[in-house]
Amino acid sequence: MRRARARRAAVTRNKAYTAVNHEITIEARHYIEQYRDVARFAALCRECGNYERRWCCPPLDVALEARLRAYTRATLMACVITPDCVEQPLAGAMALMRPEIERLNRRVLELERERDGLAMGFAGSCYYCGNEPCTREHGLPCRHPERVRPSLEAYGFDLERTCRELLGIEMAWSHDPRRLPPRLTLLCAVFYH
Repeated sequence: MRRARARRAAVTRNKAYTAVNHEITIEARHYIEQYRDVARFAALCRECGNYERRWCCPPLDVALEARLRAYTRATLMACVITPDCVEQPLAGAMALMRPEIERLNRRVLELERERDGLAMGFAGSCYYCGNEPCTREHGLPCRHPERVRPSLEAYGFDLERTCRELLGIEMAWSHDPRRLPPRLTLLCAVFYH
């Protein structure tokens, strides 16, 4: 496989953080074969309180699995957010990430439409329903199917290895569960032909 180099795109600065964007396009088959471990990540997802309770979390529709394997290219996009002050409580992470999540989500959904592809978003809570519980808990359809996408983790991809080996990014973790880590990393993707 010919390796593509990760591109470092624009740097965004505001009063609370600096964001550095990275992007790489690779062969989808290679990414699926080398960076995906469905059994390992399915087990981890089952331990999460969002399992079977969020539309962006597993278990996923079987048709999506077949669709994923049909694509030939994958564009991975990451954003590394460095807070200006890491002494912030962990609860403040969403406020820092939200503008970048929204920007990246717009981009992956645009690419999904342009290339008739499959976008993968971010793990965790839904960013569109606010404080409302996910409709999946009540057996109802998603309120925002045009915007909500399962995460790379939901498909069984190893984000830490993806960031390190393909994008040259070392993910950071907090040593104090109440405080932000030195940087936050967002990763999303679009699979397409």
